[in-house]
Amino acid sequence: MQTATWSLIWAEFPNAEPGGYFLNGNRYVTVWGGVAAGETDKEIAAWALKENKAMPPALARCFGWYVVTGREQGPPTRPNPFNR
Repeated sequence: MQTATWSLIWAEFPNAEPGGYFLNGNRYVTVWGGVAAGETDKEIAAWALKENKAMPPALARCFGWYVVTGREQGPPTRPNPFNR
């Protein structure tokens, strides 16, 4: 997932939940790992924005949707519907 200079890269490991690594340009910002146990996509997006207030809201919204709903539908695709 990408918006402007920001990217979210998903990584899977054999013995752990997938993780989402947030980057701004080449700079690591934060990582998300685990599952959303009852949280809504808006709550997950709010977590991302709290981690770094400079994060584009469109990326945070897309991330929230993907964690709560999209993972079951497969990998992210373009265009990002949350860039509106």
